[in-house]
Amino acid sequence: MDMDIFDQTQYCIDKTKKKNIHKFEEESNNGILSVVPSKLKFNFDFGNFKVQEKTVEITNFFVKPCPIRFLPLETHYFRFKDIYQRTWLNPGSVFKMNILFIPDENRDYNDTLKILYYNDQTTQIKIYAEMTTKFSFPTIVNFGHVPLGRTVCYKIPIHSHAEKDFSFTIIPFNGGSCVDVYPRWGHIKSKQNPAIIAIIYRPLRYISMNFEIRIFISDLCKSPHIINFYAYTRPGLLRTVGCIFISNYGAKSAKTERIFGKSRKSLSRK
Repeated sequence: MDMDIFDQTQYCIDKTKKKNIHKFEEESNNGILSVVPSKLKFNFDFGNFKVQEKTVEITNFFVKPCPIRFLPLETHYFRFKDIYQRTWLNPGSVFKMNILFIPDENRDYNDTLKILYYNDQTTQIKIYAEMTTKFSFPTIVNFGHVPLGRTVCYKIPIHSHAEKDFSFTIIPFNGGSCVDVYPRWGHIKSKQNPAIIAIIYRPLRYISMNFEIRIFISDLCKSPHIINFYAYTRPGLLRTVGCIFISNYGAKSAKTERIFGKSRKSLSRK
């Protein structure tokens, strides 16, 4: 009789111990720990190293309070805005944490946010940043009065991407024989010097000219960049021979001078 009572008591003790040992595993089957968003993405423009901030929301969908702990981020480019260690989330409650992105060079970044909960279970989300190449092209260029025999040139730089090679193609529209573009295509490697595109206009008769060029960089941009050019030539304007350089890049370079040296010599013989 006593032996039966002892065995029953011991059985209850063992059952209680087993239940305590698997307490967290049993509780974890009764809900989930939700982390939103599932991926945290930052975007930044080329050369813009401004600090950005985004929020991650963690919700406890378990039936009981849930302990959470954050592991340190792997890189120093992503940081917690505040110091987070260990905290408890009641059922249905939401914990908000802010992540800072601090870039210092033109490239892509990657990291991982790891969250421990209950019996050392882990959930994680990817944190990353992608650089957006922002090409600075004008939409309108006005050459103004251009006398017969005068050549004007507009220079456009196409800057390289920090991590990607890309190709470009330039197509002029409505310019006819008055317009030339050099070069009309090319390939730019990562971190190389800008490619300088020259748009050359030389009126062959009295005319009001409106033409456009389209810059296609399909590796990085879905649609072309369109630039409209305006110029007019009328009687009374002094006929001159020469070449005027107009640029959004800077002063005349030796390279550009060499490119158009032949054009000047050809004009001077006329």
